Amino acid sequence: MVSGASISQSELDARFKQITDQMKTQGTIITEGTDQEKQLKAKTLENLINDKILLQNAKKSGIKVTAEEIQKEIKSIIDRVGSEEKFKEQLKSGGMTEEKFKDIVSKQLTIQKYILANIDMKIGRAHV
Repeated sequence: MVSGASISQSELDARFKQITDQMKTQGTIITEGTDQEKQLKAKTLENLINDKILLQNAKKSGIKVTAEEIQKEIKSIIDRVGSEEKFKEQLKSGGMTEEKFKDIVSKQLTIQKYILANIDMKIGRAHV
């Protein structure tokens, strides 16, 4: 439980699978039961906790992303991948729906906005 929000085992497992699937496409395979797997799972949990905290703080601060910002980011990702067809293939091979991917992008953009807003505030205060 992180500030009233829980992280389920299935959420951890899904994120871990997403990471290991991505690593496989880059030629890195994580073997079950190894210290490397345990460390990666611990790091995955730590990242989930940090994301939950940052999202909660962003919500408290009133930071939101628009559908337009999400679409712009997804288009940028599609451009980097090469085509919408390749993008959809990668989602499918990673076991992810377009809706789930949009949700992930939305959360990532929210966290980025929150961090940038706080960096700007701190820099502004440092110059006062």
